[in-house]
Amino acid sequence: MKIFELSNIHLGYQNHTILKDVSLSVSIGEFIGIIGSNGSGKTTLLHTLLKLKRPMAGTFKIYNHPQNRQYKIGYVPQRGSLPSDFPVTVMDIVLMATYHNSSLFPFQKKIYVEKALKTLEYLNCLEFKGKPFNLLSGGQQQRVLIARAFINDPDVLIVDEPTDGLDIVRKSQMMDLLKSIHDEKKVTIIIVSHELELVLNYVKKLYLIHNKILTQIDPDEKKLIDKIKQIY
Repeated sequence: MKIFELSNIHLGYQNHTILKDVSLSVSIGEFIGIIGSNGSGKTTLLHTLLKLKRPMAGTFKIYNHPQNRQYKIGYVPQRGSLPSDFPVTVMDIVLMATYHNSSLFPFQKKIYVEKALKTLEYLNCLEFKGKPFNLLSGGQQQRVLIARAFINDPDVLIVDEPTDGLDIVRKSQMMDLLKSIHDEKKVTIIIVSHELELVLNYVKKLYLIHNKILTQIDPDEKKLIDKIKQIY
């Protein structure tokens, strides 16, 4: 079952084209990687999937869930997009994702707090629930941002550069975490990254953005992968 379908999409701002002739189909249960150098247009493409940006041309179709509802999308932005001195706790960060569907009734607030605690526990973040977000390590902050996106039980998790700024060990741990979410919770995952070799070991479907073009590539095609590595 399809979730998104983009056909010959052009993306950009006014007269400046960032991506052209983009065609991409996302179905339930996929683990998709989109790679490209910094500034190649990866985040712009994600913002289109999130309906934060409208295409300049082409067709963008969003399908309904088999239960006749809209798919729930969780978004994990780049960790560096938040101010380094953001004066809130870990719980504050996670509960931000519930504000749009909560009311002033205390019993509803209690439900979301309990859900936030369970989400933090699942992601091994419970021990620093009351700590200031800006005092956490990079890997801990990234897990908290995933918790914020995960608290509403998304069907799709869209993740922007989850390993950026992490050391080698924590990069692998982060990708292992996303894989476990995909495998255990049956969540469709779309991850964008500039780290080809890291993403290559995890995703089942791979796309490359280069020279404003999005191209699907075979993760098992060694000659093609070696050629792509030369781009970076």
